[in-house]
Amino acid sequence: MKNPSIICMAVLLFIYTATTSSFAASLLDNPSFEEPISSGWKTYAVSAAQSSEYKQSGNFSAKVKSTTTNSGSKYLYQIVPVAPEKTYSFSGFALKKGEPATTVYLSISFYESIDGSGSQIDGKSYRSNELKQDSSEFALLETDIIKAPENAKTAKLRLTIQMPTGATQVGIAYFDELAFTEVSSPSPTSPQPIIPPTSQQVITSYPTLSEIFPNPTKGGKEWVELYNPNSSTVDLTGWKLVDAANHSKTLSGSVAAKSYKVFEYSSGWLNNGGDILSLVNPSGKLAEKYSFGSSERGEAFAKDATGKWRTTTTPTPGKPNKITGAGGFVGSSNSETAQNTTGTLSSTGLDPTADYLGDTFQFSDPNEQPISPTKSKVAGVNERKGGSSSLPTLLISVGIAFIGTAVAWPYLERRKIV
Repeated sequence: MKNPSIICMAVLLFIYTATTSSFAASLLDNPSFEEPISSGWKTYAVSAAQSSEYKQSGNFSAKVKSTTTNSGSKYLYQIVPVAPEKTYSFSGFALKKGEPATTVYLSISFYESIDGSGSQIDGKSYRSNELKQDSSEFALLETDIIKAPENAKTAKLRLTIQMPTGATQVGIAYFDELAFTEVSSPSPTSPQPIIPPTSQQVITSYPTLSEIFPNPTKGGKEWVELYNPNSSTVDLTGWKLVDAANHSKTLSGSVAAKSYKVFEYSSGWLNNGGDILSLVNPSGKLAEKYSFGSSERGEAFAKDATGKWRTTTTPTPGKPNKITGAGGFVGSSNSETAQNTTGTLSSTGLDPTADYLGDTFQFSDPNEQPISPTKSKVAGVNERKGGSSSLPTLLISVGIAFIGTAVAWPYLERRKIV
């Protein structure tokens, strides 16, 4: 080591290049609201603060509340630089409270200015699917893949509460795990037109898991019940139920508004000793997941009137849920409770450690068409929320070790000479 200073400079340059490139994909500031809301976000006709009352994962979500009951759009927003003619997607989780008639959604608008000022290009705003029902569980909102106009320099990303005319309460929504990411163009060989909001192919409403019957009596069948909390029919084409072993069941048909639909399966699919049931949308993304423990024969897992998962000795396929017996466990207010119970645990509705926006599923059932098993990087969402990247930490540690060696080397050489 005749020239330790040169080695130190090389190591530092390597660390700088590696650490900066590892964070280059992150397009949103403070996407999970673990820092104060003012870090990256601004408000329009709303108040916003960190909240631990409801959260998708980590320690906090953003609680956004309209400042008045006046009709119109009120939102939390962030201005993000974009590249012209690149394609982007905006997604995140939301939970609605407050005024019953409010609508919650995400949106993207593009601007020619570098600070998001002036009029949005072509007067267009691209919306996600909408959340209209109050719930105690978060729902996934996501836009279609949008191509930035050729003159776009910035995008304004809005977390919107749409207040109706005649509202009597303020609107409240919780947001968490936002992600704004540049994605590959669907067809790199030909330009993609900018699709108006009225014709975007997005999923506009979601079903939810309502009741699970994994341990039937001898000769009986297992079944899973879905509920549609929306005001319109939901098409189930392409949706799947997936167990912990990645065996899937493809759904079909539709479920009417405010109604239930039951899917029966031969006994042996779900594990009586405990399993994980995932509801996966046609794009291969996780909409909801519930992990349950062992069950007694004839016992079901059902959501109660508050949306919490409980055990019940009275299964009700295709009907409002009834909680009887010593109900326990957790997570849509689509149920009726037959009696008060105690011993409720905290909700497990969605796994707080999972990176849902990046998750895709590869099914082991040979009769099923697999969804791409690749997992792409989602800007603004880490593998584990609140954790630090291990690569930059390792590189920095190596750099410090090299610097220490370089500083001490001349002294050690002199000692050897003496």
